[in-house]
Amino acid sequence: MDNVKNRELKASRIRLGMTQKDVAKLIGIGETSYVHRENGKHDFSVMQLRKLKVALKLTNEQIINIFFE
Repeated sequence: MDNVKNRELKASRIRLGMTQKDVAKLIGIGETSYVHRENGKHDFSVMQLRKLKVALKLTNEQIINIFFE
């Protein structure tokens, strides 16, 4: 994930007033693991992406734009 995509993911989280810890808990991973993924150091699993979509109220199009384009 490039820096622009990382910023899009972070902005989605911040728009909802959520911390990285909040999102990590909702998708079932530790805060450090989430931080690494949000910063693009590690990839999200398919299951984590599904949970992230719900947690951050993202559309399918947003998920595709952030993670697959």
